[in-house]
Amino acid sequence: MVAAARPISTVPATNATFTRGADGRVSGRPVYLYDYSVEQENTNWILVSPDGSQFKAPYKGQIAIDRETRRVLKIEQRAVSIPKTFPQDKAETTIEFGFIRIDAGIFLLPVRSETRGCTRNTVNCFKNEIVFRNYRKFAADSSIKFD
Repeated sequence: MVAAARPISTVPATNATFTRGADGRVSGRPVYLYDYSVEQENTNWILVSPDGSQFKAPYKGQIAIDRETRRVLKIEQRAVSIPKTFPQDKAETTIEFGFIRIDAGIFLLPVRSETRGCTRNTVNCFKNEIVFRNYRKFAADSSIKFD
């Protein structure tokens, strides 16, 4: 018999509940996967439809944590329990992070973000994808002289 997954942690600001999932890979790196959920009374995610309607959405998702560095490599979330009166019936977002070399350092930075949604009772959906690349280091030297 397999034991049911039970919450391992909560986050005070949203009272998010985390449950350990299966291990996986993100961008070729081994990760720990955690499923999480946030109830409507604790959510900070507000969906806004094209007609201006708003819905404070409860959500579920998954977070991927790099096994070696213990850094977050991916966050996924999707709205749940969207009321039938709300114009949208799907809202999801994903952000992926990667280790980027800039000058002599390596930094964990966003590499890709995607938002998806669909209008209820139609085939009209949208996808907004952002790819972050060409990170650069900007620096300047200055001096102040007092006469």
